[in-house]
Amino acid sequence: MLTDLKAQDSDINASSYHDAKGSTLLHLDYPYLLSGVDFVQITRDALENVLYDHAKDQADYRFSVGAQKITKNDSGVVQVEFTDGKEEEFDVVIGTDEL
Repeated sequence: MLTDLKAQDSDINASSYHDAKGSTLLHLDYPYLLSGVDFVQITRDALENVLYDHAKDQADYRFSVGAQKITKNDSGVVQVEFTDGKEEEFDVVIGTDEL
């Protein structure tokens, strides 16, 4: 999967912040700041696609529905009440939200 993540690298190596007059307030040089660390910068959409492609046959995905209540019982089972009224049980729940 790391190879697929790296293939989506945005190649953004620096960013800077400026005041209203255009003077640089802060400049970040990512290769320098993260020297010795293997890092990849990708967009949220690209990350979502890579993760989905690698796990779609092993995980149950729900799109266009949210979890309105999540509880865990004494045996470790996670119970989820979805915004569409359905209730289901899972061993693991990972949630994300859209902007």
